[in-house]
Amino acid sequence: MVSVDVCLLFFFMVFLDGHSKVSCNCNSSSSQDQSGKIYHLVNDTKNWTDAKSYCMNNYKDLAIIYDQRDWGEALAAVRSSANEVWIGLHNETQWMWSNGENATFFHWEPSYENKSGYDCVSSFSGKWRSDNCLLKQSYMCQIVTNTSGIMKKTFVYKNMSTMWDGAYNACTNISGDLAVITTMDEQNMFINTAPNNTSVWIGLRRNIWRWSSGKLPKCIPGDDPNNRKSCIKIKDKIYLTPDNCSTSSMFLCYSVTTNGTAQFTNSNVNATVPPPTSSTFKGTHSYNLTFINQTKNWTEALQYCWKNHKTLVHIVNDTVQDYVVQMLQNEVYPNGVWIGLERNMMFMCAPWLWTGGPYVHFSNWSSTFPVDPISQFCGKIIGNKTNWLDAYCGEELPFICQSKKIKQLLISIATTY
Repeated sequence: MVSVDVCLLFFFMVFLDGHSKVSCNCNSSSSQDQSGKIYHLVNDTKNWTDAKSYCMNNYKDLAIIYDQRDWGEALAAVRSSANEVWIGLHNETQWMWSNGENATFFHWEPSYENKSGYDCVSSFSGKWRSDNCLLKQSYMCQIVTNTSGIMKKTFVYKNMSTMWDGAYNACTNISGDLAVITTMDEQNMFINTAPNNTSVWIGLRRNIWRWSSGKLPKCIPGDDPNNRKSCIKIKDKIYLTPDNCSTSSMFLCYSVTTNGTAQFTNSNVNATVPPPTSSTFKGTHSYNLTFINQTKNWTEALQYCWKNHKTLVHIVNDTVQDYVVQMLQNEVYPNGVWIGLERNMMFMCAPWLWTGGPYVHFSNWSSTFPVDPISQFCGKIIGNKTNWLDAYCGEELPFICQSKKIKQLLISIATTY
């Protein structure tokens, strides 16, 4: 399994009922989302840099994917291909500002520029230090205003301790950014705002995942410890995987239109699978729950439920929880049973979700939860009371499918096991 520091798990909402196909022309297949992006699968192979140049010359750029709708449309565009496909997420190894600007001005404290493994920057008494991104320190935001065409930058000190990515998110949440210092005048303004003898995060970082547009993901993913696989592909139509940027692959571009109407051609695909050993519990007109007494990893279980039912079970309230307890009372499952709980592997700040995107409001977590928040991103139920627990997604367990009709299906992007 690829290290979880570089494994990427996103939750992609696809507005489908069944399986979707997209129309194709001779060179590419396209999918358009309702916010105006159109994704184009280019049936040619290039390295990541050349693919980006091709997209910029012929479309807008390599695919940038900011939200669940984007993910659904991007995946619809690549569904017709069995090949690996570049997208616009890559790792920047050089010092860059969090707003996407290249760093040309520096104010390092001597010997603090290139400390190995220290990829974020703080300022201490006006001098910059490369620091461990996981340290909790205060931070400096910047707010940029435009008054009658005159741009004004204001630094705002925040006396709250957080890691670098927490500081970045806090500043962007107030429509700002972490402090970007590009001239000596700005450095002096920063010094006049920051307290003395205090470490303060600024917006400079290296070895960071970034979209080809320069924008950072909302949460900051981990870095490739070998610093070799620095560009991201869609693999097997649903997986995201890092690879060497010099590898030649097909790629996904995007363009922008002001007329954002999504168009799909739907077709139903009937999967042929051996009949499982299962028990079905029909306790309500809304849910048709089926216990599948076959052992699969979480991703395989989800794919099985897609093909034969609708999805892994969502336990959204006490009623469904009670149904699950009754269903399993005569079953033997010593290591647990998969349910439709998952968490974003790429981002440590990601919440638990049900497949399809709903947040977890009702919960029945075990007293031992979480077992391993660093490397366990899928949910199972255990014990006679069917408490919930986080689990390693590659574990092989029986599972429960539900056959409720849902138009919002999750496509889960996971690493290979």
